[in-house]
Amino acid sequence: MVRTLLARLARRPAGALAAALVVAGTACSGGAEPQAAPVTPAPAATEQARPTPAAAAEQSRPTAAPEHADAARAFAHVRMLAGSIGPRVAGSPEEERAADYVAVQLSDAGYEVSIEPFPVPPPPGSAELSAPALDGPLAATFMTGAPRSAVEGPVVLVPGRGSADDFSSVEVQGAVAVVRRGVLTFAEKARHAERAGAAALLVVNSEPGELWGTLGQARPALPVLGVSRETGEAIEALRTASPGALLAIAPGGETVESQNVVGRPGGAACTAYLGAHYDSVPASPGANDNASGVALLIELARLLRGEPGSGTLCVVAFGAEEVGLVGSQAFVAAHDVADADFMLNFDMVSKMTTPIFVGDAELAGYAAGVARDLGEQLEAGDFPPFASSDHASFEAAGVSAITVHSGEDPFIHRPEDGIANSSADDLGRMLRVSAELARRLLASGGIPRE
Repeated sequence: MVRTLLARLARRPAGALAAALVVAGTACSGGAEPQAAPVTPAPAATEQARPTPAAAAEQSRPTAAPEHADAARAFAHVRMLAGSIGPRVAGSPEEERAADYVAVQLSDAGYEVSIEPFPVPPPPGSAELSAPALDGPLAATFMTGAPRSAVEGPVVLVPGRGSADDFSSVEVQGAVAVVRRGVLTFAEKARHAERAGAAALLVVNSEPGELWGTLGQARPALPVLGVSRETGEAIEALRTASPGALLAIAPGGETVESQNVVGRPGGAACTAYLGAHYDSVPASPGANDNASGVALLIELARLLRGEPGSGTLCVVAFGAEEVGLVGSQAFVAAHDVADADFMLNFDMVSKMTTPIFVGDAELAGYAAGVARDLGEQLEAGDFPPFASSDHASFEAAGVSAITVHSGEDPFIHRPEDGIANSSADDLGRMLRVSAELARRLLASGGIPRE
């Protein structure tokens, strides 16, 4: 179904709409309201593309129009996304609200904006827990290495952290055993549960948020799943209220819809791309990961308008990155990007620890030289094992692409990744480097050649 941004804003509760407009209007205060520029909807890349009308942009236009992007304005976007909106899980109303906000900002910067929806299948390993006494199914995740099979059994709460002695103190034969995270590895807990005859094992997170895990080389015969602390509390309440209650485990999850927000400077084909993902994981406000990247993206897009070579620069805010780069993969599948000169992606850019450029080696090396020219030490590097970002989807399509990254952060994917976990000064430094890098690449149509 084709839905415009205006229609999406209109169907929100009045209080939520007012809050969105207030925050957008105070993103940078102290100046006169600019005159609205006409916005022409971009041509749809697919039959599902949703054009964003100028009227919606006019409703949410900031009250000031600074001549250049700066750290304070960029940080206001972080506050909106991570503070006012909060966790932006793929397919959720909050993710959609964030998409609307980004669309308005890009439209205000002079881009033709379209919202392109795509389906998001359930993540591998998704599971559902159900019981008659529950109001609805509870979410869980099969751990890597465990069978993803459906089972049912009475709930048994195992004391301690799942040692052999803990399991021997209760009867878990044919039961769904529930243990807390910690002390022992997931594989050790699974081995003890299997030897005790449990039908399945649930490991409850020790902090808010979902629990994903791997059993390493272990391959138990019983399903082993991670659940959030909140789900663990619901299961414990179920067990207390109904000691003989049966809990059913089944592969689950449903396909949901996310969207990419695409800004184009005009009718010409895109020859360069800027990108960042705006979704987050459950229970995390996602300030550094990745409201910061989107904030930098918005202000960099504004800053580069009118620069030499920017007439074919396109800007994309990706949905559903946290569930497997789904948004950027959908974009690359729907658009011919192979001839693009470059792609710059921004992921975690507001907490300077070990800043690096990740991706195409030649482009990363060139970017490191640009950073050194500005007195900043950003080198070519790599993400930790099993980590990636949306530049990888463009690299796979043959584009020179890198992710700009301010370094490791122990608070990502956790509730602690709120506003206090981001620095406006660090965001400003990353914006300065990224702006200079983009200018040079645009002016030369990619990496300069001798």
